[in-house]
Amino acid sequence: MAALVILLIRISLCLFLLLNGVEAGRQPRISGREDVSIKDVPYMGTLRKLQNESMSVGSGYICVATVIQNRVLITTACCIYRQTREDIVAVIGNTYMRGLSRTMKVLKIADWRWHGLYKYNEWAYDIALVFTSQDIIPVKGVIQYLPIAEGVFRPHTRCIFCSWGADTSTAVLRNAPYIALRWTTSKLECYKRSLAAGVMCTYDLARVDEINSFDLGGPLKCNNALAGVLLGNSSDEYMLFTDIYMFRKWINAAIYMHFNGIGALRSSCFQWHVAVAIAVYLIIS
Repeated sequence: MAALVILLIRISLCLFLLLNGVEAGRQPRISGREDVSIKDVPYMGTLRKLQNESMSVGSGYICVATVIQNRVLITTACCIYRQTREDIVAVIGNTYMRGLSRTMKVLKIADWRWHGLYKYNEWAYDIALVFTSQDIIPVKGVIQYLPIAEGVFRPHTRCIFCSWGADTSTAVLRNAPYIALRWTTSKLECYKRSLAAGVMCTYDLARVDEINSFDLGGPLKCNNALAGVLLGNSSDEYMLFTDIYMFRKWINAAIYMHFNGIGALRSSCFQWHVAVAIAVYLIIS
């Protein structure tokens, strides 16, 4: 009889975990914000100014960036717009912003591309890819690729937001990354809040800390895929993200062009052979 009771308790526990979306393996129970280590978010890195970093580790922090495949990170366009790529490095594989570790990788930037329709200080088309000079080799529990979303997420999908944002009470940059639960909204509700195409919104009915510039580019992971990168917030409860699924073809085309030696597009030099290459790639992809 005792054995039957124990079995029923175990089954009930398993059902509870499944119904609450807990994945197999280590998955912290999140209440508000929770500090984590890089093994919880091995796909997350940062963009930093090289000159500042040479003087004090962590002082060059600009934005969050997410590793999506070898030599490719994704962030928001506003993070790199008007910057010089020779002055920026990508840092991955490290938990502490102001610390060093044997797994930490500092990568030079070979190139970057932001969406051709992006306008500074606007939410629409605020997306960019950063290409590193060195390979990004996965290391178990430290460095990992996060695949981009290949489908639309239903309203109220449970997601996890990650960042290295500042502590708003002291305006001091956090030393460790944190994660927080978010839920997606409907596209109609999101458009009413953002008035911009290609934006997705999430909510948390509990009041959240004010979102600041240190959180920009932070990834939103839904169903183990990159669903969005943070743009900002429209209220205490609602956060706005670039909708990765809406830009999946642009992402794939930009990656294809970079690794095949096709220069970044500019409105003044949109040559016909570039247009043909893009069209062919999108058709066969």
